[in-house]
Amino acid sequence: MSIFKKTILLLLLLPTVLLVIIPHSTASVASYLTPVTLAVIPITLLNAFLTVWEFHKHSRWTWLFAIAFLVSGWQVSETMGFGISSRKVHSEMFPIRIVSWNVRDFQLKSETLLKASNVLLAEKPDILCFQERPHTNLLAWDTIKAAFPDYPYTAINSREDEVLNLAILSRWPVSGLKEFYFPESYNKIIQADIHIGKQTIRLFNVHLQTTGVTPGMERKNVIQIMQKHALKRNKQAQLLHEAIQSSPYPVLVCGDFNDVPSSFAYTQVSQGLRDCFKEAGYGWGNTYQSLGNLFRIDYMLCSKQSVVTDYNLISNSWSDHKIQCATIYYPSN
Repeated sequence: MSIFKKTILLLLLLPTVLLVIIPHSTASVASYLTPVTLAVIPITLLNAFLTVWEFHKHSRWTWLFAIAFLVSGWQVSETMGFGISSRKVHSEMFPIRIVSWNVRDFQLKSETLLKASNVLLAEKPDILCFQERPHTNLLAWDTIKAAFPDYPYTAINSREDEVLNLAILSRWPVSGLKEFYFPESYNKIIQADIHIGKQTIRLFNVHLQTTGVTPGMERKNVIQIMQKHALKRNKQAQLLHEAIQSSPYPVLVCGDFNDVPSSFAYTQVSQGLRDCFKEAGYGWGNTYQSLGNLFRIDYMLCSKQSVVTDYNLISNSWSDHKIQCATIYYPSN
């Protein structure tokens, strides 16, 4: 085999190597390579093709591409659920039904809010977390609260931005609100303690940095904008990880991460936590309802001592995100 062909084959293996490196690199390195994490499905298909191609040629390279296929295929499987929750619920545990959704401003329509609330309330949640809540001048917060009358305890970000506001509605008392704002960004995180009997759960409602890509943007600028915003998102994820690790209580993290499971941001935030979809989800788990329904970018994560018994996604016509629903059992003390 010529040196040229060997070089070409090694270059074809490079994207898979990067998929392994990126989640464990630095925030800046990962941001520069962020387009690679979004290409995990094409990379896997390429590895499958090259495995078959080299096999038919009886090449020693078959095994390398087969390994590459398994590695990238594992990354793809992070968006596939098998509906198996193997952990047992103990008698001293209590359930929380949680719903999280990027509402996309409820389309700034009261009728959309009413229709959506009927769907959400049918899930009988104990806690609701909204991302992209509209500015109260565009759709009043009091109007939103009125659509959920059985949730007397609420928390919203105090800095009311033009876009990308957050909200928590709960059946149980809420205290200890803490807000995380970021330079040159409307994205944010709110942290609140939910008091359920003698137990306290620390809840993080999360909306990490958007991609920054907009329709009509010149192609040459797309990658640069994605890298710039990925760096912001990665730093936000590091801050969120530190906040989670410092919690004296069991945690529940939910929201729109704007990144895929093979990313640096997801890896940072999910350290030491259970991914509710991977614990109890079923089927293809895309949460973003655009771009071919390929991407899982919304998550629910919970403490290791908890048990996830149910996770489902609800498609809808009101937002570009699916609605996340889960039942999680936490220790009573």
